[in-house]
Amino acid sequence: MPAIVSLTEGAGRTLELEEAGRALQFTLLPHPPDDLLAALAALPLVGEGKRGQLTNVLARTEGEATLTIADRTGGRKKRAHAETLAVYRSPRVDVPPFALRPESALDRISATFGSQDIDFPDHPDFSARYLLRGEDEGAVRRAFTADVLNALEHHPLCVLAGIGPRLAYLEPNYPVWPGALDAFVSRALALFRWFER
Repeated sequence: MPAIVSLTEGAGRTLELEEAGRALQFTLLPHPPDDLLAALAALPLVGEGKRGQLTNVLARTEGEATLTIADRTGGRKKRAHAETLAVYRSPRVDVPPFALRPESALDRISATFGSQDIDFPDHPDFSARYLLRGEDEGAVRRAFTADVLNALEHHPLCVLAGIGPRLAYLEPNYPVWPGALDAFVSRALALFRWFER
């Protein structure tokens, strides 16, 4: 589970993100809420083996939905990474556990030996770009409608995971610059909304 870190680290970034977030109706939280930490730990791919520190936690409510943005840092000195993630919680989302990430050459080799990758023959671009996994393949296929697949085919490569009313989005190893927060939020929300019912 990610650790809670004082926001005094990287105080300049925190102030810039708070200002950019305020313009988008976000509030800077003093620390990550417990339900966010639990949700990240439960989300496939986002929580697995991804111990790290959450900082710069911004949150806003949109009707019954909540959108949370946070920086996550982790790894060892030589392999340290930072990324910004968005977590969406909405009663209009009900997805089976799934994990989606860009597909690598190693993933394609593993698939020939039986590793799971849910592909969609009618969407070869999606299938070539992403590795999709989930415990209940039928339910995952139903969640990934033609509209979701089309959106992902034309979207920058990302990591997306979901379970129940929660979805998480990140652009791997990409910490969002404060001036680009609006665009990041727009990209994440565009995908999240395709999963609403």
